[in-house]
Amino acid sequence: MDRIRVARPRAAVVAATAFAAVLLAVEGVIVAESWRGLVGFAGLIGIHGVAAWGVPVTLDGVSLVAALVALRAELAGESSGIYRATLFAFTAASGAANYWHARQAGSPEAALYLGGMSIAVAWVFALALRQIRREDRRQAGRVTGHLPKFSAAHWLRFPGLTWRAWSLAVRDGHTGAREALTAARADVAL
Repeated sequence: MDRIRVARPRAAVVAATAFAAVLLAVEGVIVAESWRGLVGFAGLIGIHGVAAWGVPVTLDGVSLVAALVALRAELAGESSGIYRATLFAFTAASGAANYWHARQAGSPEAALYLGGMSIAVAWVFALALRQIRREDRRQAGRVTGHLPKFSAAHWLRFPGLTWRAWSLAVRDGHTGAREALTAARADVAL
């Protein structure tokens, strides 16, 4: 029994580490793809030669470092908000620069792909970080149960009662729609 309890956290750490490695690999591929576009963008703004490498190093490099620090913060149970904001800011700048270069080079498809993928990978990485945080909160018992789902018909036909049922579900922890509606009807009767 004790062996099972020890194995679960270890398995979760291995799974989280593998997941993080895959995410960082995807981020690395996007950085590699955007390198050429960012060097081309550097040329468009008047930076040439070896100095042009500074543009991808700063934009994508800072994004990658922010991603690593955010991941470390999440795995340590700390807040990663400022790191995720940095990740999004530099990734958006990289995506915009890639878009601009590809557009100037006459390839609107590449512009959309490089700009969009930069943002998409940051978004997926942020979702993964959120999932890590949620799992930590669930294991610590700090996540409330799921709230009941009320149909559109309930919201349209009985908005007051449905609102009251939803409110009682939040306050009292009802997990089923029927249970919450019954509690709301009883609350109205009082």
